[in-house]
Amino acid sequence: MIHVEFHCHSTGSPDSLVDAEQLIRTARQAGLDRIFITDHNSIHEALRAQALAPDLVLIGEEVMTDQGEILAYLIKEKIPSRMSPMETIAAIREQGGVISISHPFDPRRGWKLENLEKIYSEIDALEVFNARNLLPEYNLRALEAAQNHGLLSTAGSDAHTKIEIGRTRMIMPDFNDRESMLEALRVGMIIPKESSPLVRFNSTFSRVYRRMRKSWETR
Repeated sequence: MIHVEFHCHSTGSPDSLVDAEQLIRTARQAGLDRIFITDHNSIHEALRAQALAPDLVLIGEEVMTDQGEILAYLIKEKIPSRMSPMETIAAIREQGGVISISHPFDPRRGWKLENLEKIYSEIDALEVFNARNLLPEYNLRALEAAQNHGLLSTAGSDAHTKIEIGRTRMIMPDFNDRESMLEALRVGMIIPKESSPLVRFNSTFSRVYRRMRKSWETR
């Protein structure tokens, strides 16, 4: 059985300051065997990290559609953002990827229920535990929806800082492609641990700092 982080961010996301080297080092210290880097609408830092640690890093992306975010796993090329959910799902399928919906019932970051209901039959899983969700009910609603619609479950830290990496993880059999990952998720066990609401300040700081730094560099 292996320990897997299914949702974390690096400097490939505008709200994180964790680069590939730091992420790899921290993941190993946390006892993780695999880690999906799921940057916002980007895979360039995930690819760099995978080149440095191919035994550890798997490519993912948190893709913003025109209705909400979708987690794409086991992809090889970047999925374009701002497409419709069905177009995004088709693009992930073309690459043999696995599809989950991140924090589906968080009102700040989630989906309108009527839009989510339209794609239940087209996705593989729901993220039933996101460590950054402010209220437990958001995760409970996701778990209930996954059970009601016969979907698999994923869970992750949604880490944007080093201290969050591996906080929430899954323990499951090893996998190397879509089919073996789906089989592993069917018997996987979630080890949930909520993050402090204060970690969100780090994301805000990262976003502002990087914006200011870019402004300074262009002067």
